[in-house]
Amino acid sequence: MTINSDKLVSTFLKLVQIDAVSLRERPVVDFLRERMDELGLFWIEDDGAVPYGGDAGNLIVQTHPGHEPVLFFCAHTDTVRPTRDLVPRIEDGVIRSSGDTILGADNRAGCAILLTVLEQIAAHPQQYPPAEFIFTFAEELGLYGAAALKPEHLRAREGYVLDSSRPPGQYVAQTPSFAALDIEMIGKPAHAGVEPELGINALNMAVDFLRDFPTGRINDNTVANIGVISGGEASNVVPGTISMKGEIRSFDMQELKQRVRAAADRAAEVAQRHGGSMRFKDKIEFEGFTIDPEEPVCTRLHAAMRALNLEPEPQVYSGGSDANIFNARGRRAINIGIGAKKPHSNEEHIAIADMEIITRLVLELLAGRY
Repeated sequence: MTINSDKLVSTFLKLVQIDAVSLRERPVVDFLRERMDELGLFWIEDDGAVPYGGDAGNLIVQTHPGHEPVLFFCAHTDTVRPTRDLVPRIEDGVIRSSGDTILGADNRAGCAILLTVLEQIAAHPQQYPPAEFIFTFAEELGLYGAAALKPEHLRAREGYVLDSSRPPGQYVAQTPSFAALDIEMIGKPAHAGVEPELGINALNMAVDFLRDFPTGRINDNTVANIGVISGGEASNVVPGTISMKGEIRSFDMQELKQRVRAAADRAAEVAQRHGGSMRFKDKIEFEGFTIDPEEPVCTRLHAAMRALNLEPEPQVYSGGSDANIFNARGRRAINIGIGAKKPHSNEEHIAIADMEIITRLVLELLAGRY
């Protein structure tokens, strides 16, 4: 199958130069909507971003309206940081930024690839089965868009997410579950120089809590971290409140829940012993998944990869993606590597050849009979 590489690159460069961070994706969604209208494709934009104060929702494109889709494909429209004033450059077949901003290949490369695929389908609709293409909002903030999708907007039972920084051929076969922690140790402020004995030092409470809160790689299944600690008013005030934000990730959901409960119990015990109080909030941001190599969603991917001389390489990955939401809802989904390197950094880059091969892979998944 022939890919118009110049058009693919041109589309990508246009997309990355649209500054549209999480919950401010309206410009990139409008760009995609205009292209769908030009191609004569049916699309829906939902209102999923309204509760978050976002200015654009999920964009769902149906290639053959009225027919049951056999597969879905997904990319997200937001970037983790602004791309305002981005100056992209191409060197030896690799697209980079000038180094002053991120490139935004995460995940505008996925958007450009899917848009290129949709152009191919619009030109030759009879060659491809019905499919859904989903462009989600605010993935970088916590998979908000995928979580907000209504059941009627995701009818296909299996699909693929184009959002892994792994090279083509690699894909995410297993991820852990993720719990976010928000903890406040509440003491009592007092003048540190005049009457410190009247205060209850929340920082001491936090230190006491952290002393027995395991962090780092706890075992083969689980990692934990406290990444943000804040509070206090001034050097002469006994700190009355200290806030801590952290996370626990585990491939064992039961262990994850046990460690969250243990952290809550530890915070309560520390607060009581110091004569203070605490607030403890936890939330399962996403559930982990494991894809069996014999599942159709996996065997189809393997066959399509091998047809393009890619050797399938399943990966264990500790991060999350929209695939976590889809799998938790009973839609089997695999996050495939698209080759975007060093995401979220000013050194982010992607090879044009990698975007080309993933475009071919998506078309192969659709056109193949696996």
